[in-house]
Amino acid sequence: MTTPRARPGDVLWSLSDTRVVVRDRRRGPTSLRLLSGIPQVELEWALQRVVRAQKSIPSEDCPLAVANLLGFKSARGPWITRVDDAVKRAIATGAMKLEHGRVTLSEHRRGAEQHEDQASSEVASDETVPVREVLESGTEAEKAEQVKILLQAALSSDRPRTQLDQIHRAGRAAVTPLIEALADIRVSALAVTALVEIGHPAKQQLVQALESPDRQVRIHAGEALSRAHLDDDL
Repeated sequence: MTTPRARPGDVLWSLSDTRVVVRDRRRGPTSLRLLSGIPQVELEWALQRVVRAQKSIPSEDCPLAVANLLGFKSARGPWITRVDDAVKRAIATGAMKLEHGRVTLSEHRRGAEQHEDQASSEVASDETVPVREVLESGTEAEKAEQVKILLQAALSSDRPRTQLDQIHRAGRAAVTPLIEALADIRVSALAVTALVEIGHPAKQQLVQALESPDRQVRIHAGEALSRAHLDDDL
């Protein structure tokens, strides 16, 4: 199976994580194992996550901290310029602020994220009897809708494993909404993980997704097939 080539806008490692996870790029395309190949959208996501995790960070430390989060040990030259420019844009748009040489999230942005976290955690944060009944004995359409809800809830959950375990209760009915979710950069990483854990029952639709007109879907489908070791005969 040919490893998908990264193009502008392609992000193999999703932006949907709510907790900071250092990227492991060893198995990715060469273009994403170089700092120069990191898409701008992923750089800006990592910057936001670094500032959010540390609450406050010296501006001069941002380039290295962002590089570390994305799986690189050092930062120099053009990368430092790119991160510094991203910080300036975030400050100019009001997403971040600079005080005494330290970068923080703006009060507006911090409040918005807290509101999003609270809203998402209120939806299916813990398994309830109605949710279990829908996933185990509901119609295909009901199960698919519940899977979509659980994916959104997992975004800001402190225990996304809970939502993933719930999704598995839907069985094969979870595959279609998970494939559709590969196009959504907010939840694509969670969808990939769920599809990998579902395994062989998801293979046929994942193979079909390799022909999707959406390049993000193609990339994530290939990632899921590879991680689940379902690509040996492709």
